[in-house]
Amino acid sequence: MIRGSRLFYLDQAKAERVLKLAPPGDTERDGIFLSERVEAIEGGETVYAAVENRSSEPVRLEWLSFEVDTGFDPGFSAHFFKHGYQSWSASYPAIIGDSAPLQTRSLLTRISHQSEVQRPETAPENRTSELFTIVESDSSPERLLCGFIGAANQFTTLTLTSLSQLTARALLDRVWLRPGERVTVEPLVYWRSRHQPAHMAARWAELFGGRMNARVSAAYQRGWCSWYHYFAAITEAALVSNLHKLKELRREFPVEVIQLDDGF
Repeated sequence: MIRGSRLFYLDQAKAERVLKLAPPGDTERDGIFLSERVEAIEGGETVYAAVENRSSEPVRLEWLSFEVDTGFDPGFSAHFFKHGYQSWSASYPAIIGDSAPLQTRSLLTRISHQSEVQRPETAPENRTSELFTIVESDSSPERLLCGFIGAANQFTTLTLTSLSQLTARALLDRVWLRPGERVTVEPLVYWRSRHQPAHMAARWAELFGGRMNARVSAAYQRGWCSWYHYFAAITEAALVSNLHKLKELRREFPVEVIQLDDGF
């Protein structure tokens, strides 16, 4: 369940402001209005939130965070699924509470594999997952899935501050919210279940795809792309060699698309 929410933003003097809301409902400070509503789903809830500027001055939005009670006993060992930022980013189970520092990441690595170049102190990288996560504890046969089901307007992260508490953040990138403007935050879902993680992830993906109007009925095409093996070192000879091999394997791998990528 949601313990509370906090909106971080900068006022005209560039001073950081925090607008707190607990429990879900409506709250206002200096003309900045935060509203939330909750809908029940099987095993959990969906949270919808929006921010509106009813003041006479613009502000810059940093992020909206939701504090989620996992319901797990903090005295037990547990781990969470650390979902990567993009298709080349690592995704793996991580131990909750592991204090081992990550190796210092270069600026290029952080830009490529994090939704934020610099994580805040309250969201260390080794405890943070992108978009969604699944939490498992030795104390319970149930698992918790928590994640956002939209990506049209904001990047989102989830940080296990402890086994009992998770912080989900919608990153607002310091965008200006001018007087009279309103921004809708990506919906957050969470539920507990005894189903296997893959089953829970599939349910989340279905919710996400429905929200984002995924073209699931579109024709599926099999393809071969030069980039994923040769990168920029592709040559004409290598391409021709692969074409001949794909022709030999046509029955087993009926490829429909050949993509000559960067490096040609």
